[in-house]
Amino acid sequence: MALEVRSLSDLMGAEATGIDLREPVSAANKKKLNDALHEHIVLCIRDQQFDGPAFVNACGVFGELMRQTNEELCDPDLPELGMVTSDDVDKHDTGVRVVRGTSWHSDHSFTERPPSASILYGVTIPSNGGNTSFCNLRAAYRALPEDQKQRIEGLKVRHQFRCSRAGNEIFIKLKNEKERLAKYIFPHPLARLHVPTGEKTLFMNPQRMEDVIGLDRADSDAMLDDMIAHADNPEFHWDHQWRQGDMLVWDNRCSMHHANDDWPMDEKRFLYKCIVRGEVPV
Repeated sequence: MALEVRSLSDLMGAEATGIDLREPVSAANKKKLNDALHEHIVLCIRDQQFDGPAFVNACGVFGELMRQTNEELCDPDLPELGMVTSDDVDKHDTGVRVVRGTSWHSDHSFTERPPSASILYGVTIPSNGGNTSFCNLRAAYRALPEDQKQRIEGLKVRHQFRCSRAGNEIFIKLKNEKERLAKYIFPHPLARLHVPTGEKTLFMNPQRMEDVIGLDRADSDAMLDDMIAHADNPEFHWDHQWRQGDMLVWDNRCSMHHANDDWPMDEKRFLYKCIVRGEVPV
């Protein structure tokens, strides 16, 4: 078997075949996978077969893994391993089924060093629906008028765990909630450098962006609303349709994503998730 990578669209997305990540990965193949991720932003590695520990080990190809903030959603014996399941219910004693991440977001943007990459593996995939949607924020930045690029240059946005602009409630019961909410507040550039390619990209998370530092609230809200509306243009969007055995990796520094909760209600969906430690955005 030889590793092959092919593009899936002109906008973003590529697939890799001919590799079993349960086996040792050569330096050449590791570079090929990471280069494909950085170029195409989303990389689907087909036909993988993992249990939890094997998945965590395979994710190391893309860098140092970081522990996820919501430890309540992770394997207690393997804290780097998150679990995304259709069996999620509201933990505030309502029993209502919850599908996480159905609005545009980037992962863990409220941390000092947000993930460089996020990785999912489909353990149980429904017969249809449940696509993961992506937004190419490098393309969104390139499409901005020059005067708008200049206007946002150097501006920083306060990202925080609980954001008043988003209005979404945390459905899980958090351990040490007050300490956690106070800990996860960090400023990041609205336009950051994508280090591997040297390109500029928007860096946004509508679920965590509280305000633009240095602007009054009205101007801050107007700017964030404009940027979010710009990125919401379908010309920047691409969907991944899941197959059994897919390992899906995306560059969290230059994209947003969201889940789609349109699979049959009587079918299960279960995925493993890991995140890769990134750098401080500049």
